[in-house]
Amino acid sequence: MQNFVGKSCEVVGSSDGDSNDGTCGKEIAEYLLNNDQASSQQGLQTVKTYTIGFANAGASSYLESISDAGGGDFFAASDAQGVVEAFREIVSSILDIGTTFVSPAVTVNTFNRLTTRDELYFALFRPQPQTRWEGNLKRYQLGGNPPVIRDADNLPAVDDATGFFKTTARSVWTPSGTDDGDNIALGGMIGVFPASRSVFTYTGTATALDAGGTSAPAEVTLSTTANQVIETNTAITKQMLGDSGMSDADRTNALKYGRGVDVLDDDGDGDLTDLRRSMGDPLHSEPILLTYGGTAASPDLTVFVGTNEGALHAVNAQTGVEQFAFFPQELLPNLNTYYQNATGYLNRPYGVDGLITAFVPDPFASISNSNKATLYFGLRMGGRQIYALDVTDRSNPKLKFVIRGDGSGKYRELGQSWSRVNVAQIKFNGAARRVIIFTGGYDIAQDGKALPNSSGDSMGRAVYIADALTGERLWWGGIDPDGLADNPDVAIPAMQYSIPASPRAVDIDGDGLVDRIYVVDVAGQLFRFILNPANTGSTNLVPSGNWRKIAQLGGGATSVNARRFYSAPDIAIIRQNVSSPFLSISLGSGHRGHPLEEATQDRFYVLRDPDELVGENTSNLFITDMANQPNSGDQPNLYDASDDLVSSDDEDISGPALEALNASKGFFIDLPATGEKALNESQTFDGKVLFTTYQPAATVASEVCQASTGLSRFYALSIRDGSPVFNLDGTGTDDDLTTSDRSRELGTQGLPPNLAILYPPAPDGEDPTALIGVGPELIPVELNIPIKKTYWIKRR
Repeated sequence: MQNFVGKSCEVVGSSDGDSNDGTCGKEIAEYLLNNDQASSQQGLQTVKTYTIGFANAGASSYLESISDAGGGDFFAASDAQGVVEAFREIVSSILDIGTTFVSPAVTVNTFNRLTTRDELYFALFRPQPQTRWEGNLKRYQLGGNPPVIRDADNLPAVDDATGFFKTTARSVWTPSGTDDGDNIALGGMIGVFPASRSVFTYTGTATALDAGGTSAPAEVTLSTTANQVIETNTAITKQMLGDSGMSDADRTNALKYGRGVDVLDDDGDGDLTDLRRSMGDPLHSEPILLTYGGTAASPDLTVFVGTNEGALHAVNAQTGVEQFAFFPQELLPNLNTYYQNATGYLNRPYGVDGLITAFVPDPFASISNSNKATLYFGLRMGGRQIYALDVTDRSNPKLKFVIRGDGSGKYRELGQSWSRVNVAQIKFNGAARRVIIFTGGYDIAQDGKALPNSSGDSMGRAVYIADALTGERLWWGGIDPDGLADNPDVAIPAMQYSIPASPRAVDIDGDGLVDRIYVVDVAGQLFRFILNPANTGSTNLVPSGNWRKIAQLGGGATSVNARRFYSAPDIAIIRQNVSSPFLSISLGSGHRGHPLEEATQDRFYVLRDPDELVGENTSNLFITDMANQPNSGDQPNLYDASDDLVSSDDEDISGPALEALNASKGFFIDLPATGEKALNESQTFDGKVLFTTYQPAATVASEVCQASTGLSRFYALSIRDGSPVFNLDGTGTDDDLTTSDRSRELGTQGLPPNLAILYPPAPDGEDPTALIGVGPELIPVELNIPIKKTYWIKRR
């Protein structure tokens, strides 16, 4: 007999229904969920209970009560196939619950622009089988030689066995004596939440701030009484919270929840008026930093990050204390949904889920009214809007404008705003003009398509250039399906598919003005736009001869070639020799909407676009690679560098391979593992292209019933021929590299975040290193370009 919660329950050989009225099953499940089941191991080891009701409707209620008590889910099945599907759902749920993904953020040292600072900021979240997911922002530091991630006590912070933070680690903002380690709900930003938070929204007419109208919208001060998120603010109506029929009590509690009151007693202390230490999950929002002043030893930094609860958070980087939070009006219903916590994880809403861009005109000077700081951010899965926020005064942020893709108006084609907003200067109507450049975003209908090009999308098929101060649309190119009077400045019939990937704007001649823009749509169509520096307005900014679809890399008529593209092309100027420099265009494929998909042969591409003069368009670069069929004449096929024949010691092999490579317009490699896909942007550095991939769980589990979150790999290739550049597999010598040296597995499982290139501060200048996530070996690559100070004297 085993005693659970004060009641004796015979675990083996008894019938719940006969011996204890069916209550013991629930008590056992609850006990397993809330008590350590492996005291010999570090941390709290608990068990969640899932139940399946098979062809017995009468038992469903009882089985559901057990899964509820055990923190799991109940699944009903009427036949064998239903049982199989239930097991699949259970395993998938287990994988989600047990996985944590991280996105590191660093900042360039304003006081020494040759280095990045040694602080690291990680946006953390842990999926849950419910609407609310745990989230946090934590600071660590980089130290040592070779550098490693260290905690507040200057001790190594990462567990070699798990690839995540040690249970004994203490993040920088966490008080001494508290080891927050791998506990996302402890320490970090939420551990130092201020007792009284500054939480804002915008309660005015939504369209009043819309960009693209007849006049520039007036900035809105967010700290006024009318825009504060507080239950006494009658300007926040029930309708704004998404439910005009909700009770007064629910409205009050939803707003209290939004400003950080523990109305649900999450901490279990019986007090419903104390502080709620929770911020929501930063699922896709990568933290960014701004330097407001201070000194090299004590800089004044602020971290900005968004969460799916619906807010953009500003955080003091020195103390971790939140300075303000801003909820876009469209996301106020999230407060009620997360307060109710009843939709489940499959139907949970998204919030400020997009990438954030920060812009300061003079990054070498302090932020001030004459050198204002502006944030631009989309909502990604949270909506079809792009926001511009003036954060010059962190106690008094201002809303500048909103770009709204609601199917009408100047930005009617804007879909889910996945694109990072590029801030740049272009020559417009004879003068330099500060603009923002972004793509049309994502059509969520793509998630349900077997092939990305099986039918045209209904939104997201555009590229936009807008004024950076007002949001006024200056130019757009894309499809024109509705025949409205407000046609694109450049009509592109082939642009039938949405463009979630960010654009890449390029200044080739180094004059500070963008010369070209490259974009790739979800079906792998790569477009190039060459801007006309002598333009007189929107109509001839990109003349009809200055844009072109230069490659078709995805789509396809079969699943094996149904490659999808979600990440921006990576552009670099390669001067292989003085007479024939070219632009490399690097990008990988992978179905971000279904990362477990395994039918497609995904690839990584490096294309070559000749470095022609700006304003001309004589290059005949066009690549068709949907089914890897040979082409001739003006449509040469890409060189298949998968086997790295160029590096062969046998000249009879390497010679023809090199000749074929040089005659091509670029190369590709097949990602070798089943289901392996490239889901993030690559970075080109010192003639090397660096990127990560994800391999689904089913292909790496050593046993049929073993749960796994899949694995990640880090790749490093020569930008010229795809050959390996480092001894990444750890065998042999640096002079005898093979195809296995192109990549190495990463210690942390799950989807990898974007990699960051760091320039560690050191007296003699350490080699730059690559940082991907947290794992113990995730700073493995010395990029062999020491950064040192150079001195010169100007002689009169």
